[in-house]
Amino acid sequence: MLNKMKVFKLIIALLFMQFFTPCFALSNKENTHKVFQDSGLTKKVNLLSDAFNKKDYLKFYKLFPFSITAFAEIYGFNDTQGESPLYENSFEHINFLFQFNEKIDMQIFADKIFEFVKTLKWEADGINYFQNNLIDFIKREPNGLINVLKSKSKNEIYCFWHLVFDGSSTNDLQNKNNFQTLYNSIKSIDIEQSSLLKNEFDKMYP
Repeated sequence: MLNKMKVFKLIIALLFMQFFTPCFALSNKENTHKVFQDSGLTKKVNLLSDAFNKKDYLKFYKLFPFSITAFAEIYGFNDTQGESPLYENSFEHINFLFQFNEKIDMQIFADKIFEFVKTLKWEADGINYFQNNLIDFIKREPNGLINVLKSKSKNEIYCFWHLVFDGSSTNDLQNKNNFQTLYNSIKSIDIEQSSLLKNEFDKMYP
């Protein structure tokens, strides 16, 4: 009887290891992966903050999250997870990003910004701060932007202008004034590019 009980317990133990251990191992693997992800994000955040605090523009520029996923991870906000690590710093960080004069070639900066902006969707806070700085940049450097636009497809250009003017109501006077200023400036340099700008704006705010 004793031997039968030992055999029975051994069988139960083996079954437990077969069916439950893999689940535990998978769960443990997922937790480990998440720890590594969190650790990587923390490192990025610390390096970015350090570069900003030291006003090391080139390092900050190289570390800046020029992808919609990475940007949201660091500066974003969502209803489920709340604030990202540098959400509260997004305004001053994005302002600093656009202080590129004499630190990086304007044409390189314009192309980098274009590639980033064409993938974005307007949101309050971080993206909105980026949009405001972008409009000021275009007002200052219309030639630099046009040089970039000339090498892009119409669809890419429409996506870019969509973000520039997105997030406003139809009767938003400031948005209309921004459009008129940018349109006049670009039209004086390149009529074709100004037409693409106007096409997208008219489609957004008929």
